[in-house]
Amino acid sequence: MAIRGSGDFLARLGGDDFGLLAPNSDSVGIGRLTRRLGEVLPSGVVVSIGVTTWDGTENGSDLWRCADRAMYETKLRHRRGDMRLQA
Repeated sequence: MAIRGSGDFLARLGGDDFGLLAPNSDSVGIGRLTRRLGEVLPSGVVVSIGVTTWDGTENGSDLWRCADRAMYETKLRHRRGDMRLQA
């Protein structure tokens, strides 16, 4: 219910890794989407979200690496006690 029905695609990639494609989204839209995802999580569940945008030239592997790096930066902020959502 947190993702838009107009083209967003959520998939489990393996283990506890999920990917979400959100076409035609800008940074404001992604911020809203990540907040909605946080709102529907069960109480006590914490997630680390990594966001990247496609510039039209990167291949899938490069895009995945950028999102993965962003997710690990979020994890580091969580470990330092900074739980603010940044998108």
